[in-house]
Amino acid sequence: MSAYGEAFIAERFKASDDARTAGDITSASEELRKLLLRDPSNAKGWHLYAMRLTEAREYGAAFEALKNALEVNPLNLDVMEVFLDAAFGRPERAAAVDRALDAMIAALPGSSKHHRRALDVLVPARRTAAIPVLVDSPDRVTRAVAGFWAAENEFADAQPITAGGVADRPSWLTEDEFLVAQMLYSLQRGRRSRAIALVKLLPPQAVSRWSLRQAIRRDLRKNQLKGARRLLSLDPPMRVSGSSRA
Repeated sequence: MSAYGEAFIAERFKASDDARTAGDITSASEELRKLLLRDPSNAKGWHLYAMRLTEAREYGAAFEALKNALEVNPLNLDVMEVFLDAAFGRPERAAAVDRALDAMIAALPGSSKHHRRALDVLVPARRTAAIPVLVDSPDRVTRAVAGFWAAENEFADAQPITAGGVADRPSWLTEDEFLVAQMLYSLQRGRRSRAIALVKLLPPQAVSRWSLRQAIRRDLRKNQLKGARRLLSLDPPMRVSGSSRA
């Protein structure tokens, strides 16, 4: 992109921010629309546009903007989180969710840094096609959790890390990594008591805040308030915004 084009986009982002600060959501959205007409492959622009549209209560258009953001970058997991919230309980949006999750799985092999967070999205959504990919992840914890799922589901094309699920620590995992892997697996399986017990055994820096947040959101979507409250009670406390109804 030319320097002029980059300057135009930077100006539109700033103008949108300024308009929002001034309380003019319509103008904030319009500045982002102008940006996207010039640069339709700008994933950040689509994400912000969806946020402004949601603030303007234009929920259908916001959902389309989120879908466009994921078409540009299927591994934008912050967008995927909001996208899944917006589609929850809306059968007419199921096909769009399927396409987005399939695109995410297809993008996984070249982006190992996203594997652990992707696991939190894909496996609870029953996207078992991701497991044969993630079981070979260079991230050891991801590989372990995917191995637990492979053992449970008896995938012929994915090697489980142990025949007994979480019973034994593989030699290639440290003690803390094994605890983290068990915690993630427990959260994804809905085993809240087990997950909380494991969190308390781990140093704070080892606990995945993203994974806890995803588990809380899943509980809230299913109206399982007791489970959500138990996870929110962990120290340090978690804060989770309400689900978007885009």
